This record gives sequence, C-alpha cells and structure tokens, in this order.
Amino acid sequence: MRIWSHATAHERALVFDPELGWRMLPNAQKLGGYWGGKWPAHTNSHGFRDRERTFDKKPGVARLVSIGDSFTFGADVDDGERFTDILETLSPTTEVLNLGVQAYGPDQELVLLEREGFRYAPDVVLWVVFLGNDLYDIRFARRFHWPRPYFTSEAGVLTLHRAEPSWDVRLRLSSYLGEVAFRTFSGWIPAEAVAPELAGSNPVEQFTLIARRIAADCASHRARLLAVVLWPTKEGDFDRDGDFPRAVEALKTNHIEVFDTQALLSEDQPDGAALWFPHGHWTALGHRRLAEALFEKLSKLGWI
Repeated sequence: MRIWSHATAHERALVFDPELGWRMLPNAQKLGGYWGGKWPAHTNSHGFRDRERTFDKKPGVARLVSIGDSFTFGADVDDGERFTDILETLSPTTEVLNLGVQAYGPDQELVLLEREGFRYAPDVVLWVVFLGNDLYDIRFARRFHWPRPYFTSEAGVLTLHRAEPSWDVRLRLSSYLGEVAFRTFSGWIPAEAVAPELAGSNPVEQFTLIARRIAADCASHRARLLAVVLWPTKEGDFDRDGDFPRAVEALKTNHIEVFDTQALLSEDQPDGAALWFPHGHWTALGHRRLAEALFEKLSKLGWI
C-alpha cells in the first residue's frame, strides 16, 4: 500500500496538530482530492504548498504572505497556476508566499499567522476570506472528520481551545491499514460537531473579534493587511439573516482594507462560467483574473 501510494502520488499529506487541527506534511506530493489538477501538488520543507522559502528577506524585495483556505491553497489547479504564483511573476520585486491550507477557517488562519506567518517578516498579509463557509467554520470543534481548535471570547478577549485527537484520528494516522479501516467505517463516525460553547453564538461577532486580532497582529509586526473577500457562486449559501454583508462591513468598520471580488469573479460576466469549476473553486483563469486585479490594487495602494 505504501509503494502504491508513493508511485501514484497518493501518500498521506496531512497530520494532526493540536493548535491548528491539521496541517500539511513537509516535502509531500499528492494528486487527487483537490490536490493539483493534471499534476501532483508539492509542499516545501516548511509544509506549505509553495516553493522553498527562507525566513530572511532579500534586500529591496517586498514580501507578501497569503493565508486562507482551499481557494488560497489552489484546489484543482497546478503549481504555478494559483493567484499567488501569478502575482509573484507580475511583480518581480515582490515575493508572494502561499500559506493556504484546505478547509481552514479564520480561527485556524489566525493561529497559523501568529505561529508561523510572521516568522517570514511580511510587509503585507493577504487574508483571503471566503464568506461561503468562513463565518460558520469558526463554530466547530470537529470538521471534515478532523478535530479543530476554536476560540471563545469573554469581554472581547479571545481564548484558544486546542484540538483533542479523537480515536479515529489516531487510527487513521497509525498506519495505511488504519486509514483504510477509517475510510471503511467513516460513515458511522460524526464528520463534524459544533463546539458546545459556541452553539447558538453570533458568527459575525466572533468573526469580528478574530479580524480585529489579525489586524492588531499585523500592526504590531508592521505589516499591512488586505482582506480579499470572496463570495460563493450560489447566492444564499450559508447566508443566514444577511451575515455576509454584515461581515464585510465589520472589516471596514475596523479599518481593514478590503478588496471585494464579488463583481470581479461573478459568473454573470461574459466569461464568468470559465472562472469556476462546477464544485465551486476557481479555475486557472479565475486565479489569473484575481492575480491581475490584486496587482493593480496593491500597486495603487503603494504596497508593492
């Protein structure tokens, strides 16, 4: 099984992490399950789908760090086709590091930024917010069969609750045979669970606190913050009581620079259908469209 997995680029590429829930393994290559399009996707020695990077910046080079979920990771497109890859080619004096991880929520992105993102000394942080599920990811203690961390708040102060490895995670990570056993019986195991403390909570309020902390972190590290807001292709997905526009307004109210992509990547455009895969992620053309618009936006701001 290990030989077959290696030969077909289907080796395990995720591992449990108590502060992040899950993270990618270093020096992995994988195809399928949204990993790459025609070719296997690769992670570097730090465990990110990016070319090899150093913590030290080159003199005279601006450094951008991008955090987000599967849109940033680049589901179903190949290495070199993602908006971060293209943006780096459009601005030769800029490094664009991709720290995107599939299925991450804003809370995990905050932890990742604090734990690892600022080690790269970014001049700009691109925070990719997908309204389609980000507001609701932050309520879960378990998602997609993985335990995940979450924040609770009291008087506006966030407290992190680390993820606890469940028996099924121990089983699947014990061996490849354990993974087969897990997949065989995974239908009997709950895939997700809301954290008891967050049941019935207001997702926009929680999202706002996370956004404030990301903004404060960036300010303390002298990094500018740009929130790249994505809208789901199906109108109304998860938008209970108009939470999407309220979340965007919360970003602006907290003086966070917002780049709203709703019109840019709309399916109503003449080539809109070519920007999206049927399952709801961008095609290579969608990534290019965003990269070109981001380059124009960042240039106007004077950040690159």
